[in-house]
Amino acid sequence: MAEFVASLDEINALADTSPGFIWRLQTDLGNTTDLRPYSDDRILFNLSVWKSLEQLQAYVYKSAHGRVMRKRRQWFEKFV
Repeated sequence: MAEFVASLDEINALADTSPGFIWRLQTDLGNTTDLRPYSDDRILFNLSVWKSLEQLQAYVYKSAHGRVMRKRRQWFEKFV
């Protein structure tokens, strides 16, 4: 997970300046990884608001965020 955590600032900054971005949940640290609403510390969450689904999809899959998405199986287990 160290590689994932190390990329958070870059990817969040990219979201903040991407077309269609409106808002994202964050703490004083600039992300949500320190929020733990569940007793299972393996559960992370993210929340953002976008003007359109198309703009969100462009950010998620066609920007540098896509590099992170392609590696997600290295860092996360499927929640069952």
